[in-house]
Amino acid sequence: MRDDDAAMEFEIHEPSRHGKPGTSIQDVFGASGYVQKSIWHRIPCPTFRPTERLDGVIWYQESIVFDPSTVRLISRDLRGGDIKDTPADERYSMSSNHGLVIEVVEDRDEGSFLCQVIPEAAGMRSFGYNLHRLEIGFSPSQASSTASFHRGRRQTLLCKCASQTPDAPISVVYWSTGEGVTTDTQIIGARFSDGATLKVGHGADYSIGSDASLRVNSLNDIQDTQRFWCHVFQSDGTLRNCDIDVQISDQQTPNHALKASSTSFYLLEGGEQSLPCSSWTPGVVSCEVQWFKIDTLGRHFLLSSNDVDAESEFELASDFGLIVKSVNGEDAGRYQCDTGGGISGDNIAVRVIDNKFPLDRGRVFANSTIDFKAGKNYKLTCQAVLNSIEIGSPATVFWSFADPDNHTTTVIGRRIVPGRFKTMYDLVGDNCFSISQEGALLLNMYFQEDDVRYWCHVFPENELLMRSYVDVLIKGEH
Repeated sequence: MRDDDAAMEFEIHEPSRHGKPGTSIQDVFGASGYVQKSIWHRIPCPTFRPTERLDGVIWYQESIVFDPSTVRLISRDLRGGDIKDTPADERYSMSSNHGLVIEVVEDRDEGSFLCQVIPEAAGMRSFGYNLHRLEIGFSPSQASSTASFHRGRRQTLLCKCASQTPDAPISVVYWSTGEGVTTDTQIIGARFSDGATLKVGHGADYSIGSDASLRVNSLNDIQDTQRFWCHVFQSDGTLRNCDIDVQISDQQTPNHALKASSTSFYLLEGGEQSLPCSSWTPGVVSCEVQWFKIDTLGRHFLLSSNDVDAESEFELASDFGLIVKSVNGEDAGRYQCDTGGGISGDNIAVRVIDNKFPLDRGRVFANSTIDFKAGKNYKLTCQAVLNSIEIGSPATVFWSFADPDNHTTTVIGRRIVPGRFKTMYDLVGDNCFSISQEGALLLNMYFQEDDVRYWCHVFPENELLMRSYVDVLIKGEH
C-alpha cells in the first residue's frame, strides 16, 4: 500500500469541535511506527514517567544524542515550574505529556527520532523511535469476499476486518485498491479514530464511514473487475487485512429524468429517477459534491458525497447525479449541484408529471387546427413524433389536453415509440382515447362542448423535448 506519487493530492477532513473545525493530531500507528504524509502526527516519549519531576525534555532526529549528524528538533525547559519550549522549526511542538508533534508530515520526517528526558534528581534517559512513511507490502488476507456493483448508483463495501475486532480499539482504517499479491496497492483514503478522514487523489469518488465501510460514489475510474483492500490498524499495533473482489453489473440503473432543455427536466410521479450534475466532468477530481434545493429563502442542503451514514429520500448516482427515490409533487422546484472550488452548475428547473403535465413555455415545434364534429372519429398526428423518428431515436410520447390558454394540462396517456408499452391515465370517458403505435392520438366517438388544445410532448432518448399541439375547434363558432 503506497502513497508515494509526487503529484498525488491529499485531502484531509477534520472533525468539528464545539461547532468549529479543529486540527486533528494522530498518534503513530502500527507495530512498525507508521505515519501518514500530509497530516499532523504525535510521537510518544517512551522514557517519560508521569510521576517523575523533570528539568527538561529534548527531541532529536537520529538515534544517538552526541552523533554529529543528530539534529535537535525541540527542547522543553521545565525548571522553576514554568514551561518554555524552543523549537528549531515551527513544524515541531510538544504535547502535554512531552510527545513530539509534527505539523504536516513530510518525506524528510521518515527515520529515527530520540526522546531525552532530564529528571530533577540526576542523570538523563534517552529512547529512540523509528518512523516509517506508510508503505506496506502484501500481507495475507484475514478475510476474502466478493461483491457486485450496479452502474448508476453509489455502492458500499463493508470492512470485515473491522467487524472481527470488537474488543480491540481501532487506531486507523485504510482502504486501497490493487492486486496486492505481487505489487503494492494504491491508497484510496483513511479514517482515524477521532473521525478525521484522508483522501488520496480520488476526491469525492470515495468516502469512508464511521463503521469503516467504503462508500464508492463514482464508478468512472473502476474497472469491470477490481480488488479492494481494507487495512485495520489496532491500537496494540496489530494489522489486519481484508480483500474484496468487485465485479460491475449493468443491472438496476436508475431512470434518468426526462430532459426538456439543459436546465429543465421532468420527473414521473412514483418512480425512482435521477437528475444530472452538470458541473461534474468525468476524469476531473472533485473534493466534494453537494446537492441543494433552491427557493426564495435560499439554498437548502440535500446531500453530499461525504455523507456516508445519512439516510434520506435522496441518493447519489455514480455520475454524482441526484437520485430521487420516490418522486412526488413536492419534488418540483429548482436544484443545484456544487462540485466545490467555486464550481456550481446552473440551477435546473424540475417539474413533476402526475395526472397533470405542467407546460414549461418552451418552443413549440409545430401546431395545427381541425374542426370538430360530434360522433366522428379523429386521428391527431403528432408532428413532434415524426421529427423524432427522423432522428432515429426511441422516444417517450405524452398526450395531454387543456383549454388553449392553460399552462397546466391533463394527461391522457403515454407511449414508448417505437414499441408496445402504453399507459393510459384514468380519465372520465377514457375509452374515447387511445394512442397508436406510431404515437398518434385517436379520438373515438368523442364529444366535446368547447375548444380543446391537445398537446403532444415527445422526449427522444438522449435528446431534448419536442412539442406540438392540435387545436380541435367546435365547428361553426369560429
